[in-house]
Amino acid sequence: MTDATPTSKWRRPRTWAGLVAFLAAVIVVSITAPMLIGRAAEVKRLSREGAVVWGWVEQRDSGYRGAFDVRVSYDFGGRRYESWVSCNSTECKQADVLELRVDPRRPDRFVTEDRETNDDGGTVWLWLLMYGFIGLGSVGVFDFLRSVSADRVRQARRLPD
Repeated sequence: MTDATPTSKWRRPRTWAGLVAFLAAVIVVSITAPMLIGRAAEVKRLSREGAVVWGWVEQRDSGYRGAFDVRVSYDFGGRRYESWVSCNSTECKQADVLELRVDPRRPDRFVTEDRETNDDGGTVWLWLLMYGFIGLGSVGVFDFLRSVSADRVRQARRLPD
């Protein structure tokens, strides 16, 4: 029986893959979490401080996860704006007129009564990206810990020379 000398845990590609996955997760989460927090703060601010205008539903389209996307047009500051927004409530899906809270500094941005913004669905993709990388990082950490513990077991099983 030949005794293969165990390699260091740092020389195994699997160990490095686990660490790289964990570091990628930390980087992605540290970028996306502040973006999501900022969007939530924007919704809260617009709900409190936004100028109330009435938006007319121009078009409805079935959207992501059973929600509807509606194209809304509204007038603000003597100019007409048009945008798509997700619509999750029954009232919103059936209404022809929606109450919007428009940002006076950026009139192309608004929030509905349902706290939906016209952010082109980017929030959903940020959440999916963040959760995906949290899962990848967790797998990386568990794989690294398993690799380290397997190395210790292998070292303990070695017979003294």
